[in-house]
Amino acid sequence: MANKRKARMTYKELELIADIINESRVCFEDKNDATINHIAEHFAAVLPRTNPRFDRKKFLRSCGVESG
Repeated sequence: MANKRKARMTYKELELIADIINESRVCFEDKNDATINHIAEHFAAVLPRTNPRFDRKKFLRSCGVESG
């Protein structure tokens, strides 16, 4: 029987996604930060499925999303 373990995203992969989101602020500086924040929030909602140790607050902070 085939191994049915779910692939998990590593810390490095999650960090890369956060870096891309944060760096995209420069590319889209004419856009409202709310758009980038929405994208970051959407990733933060889905990424816990890829790693049970996913830290939402840390990820959003790495994306440049200020916690309120």
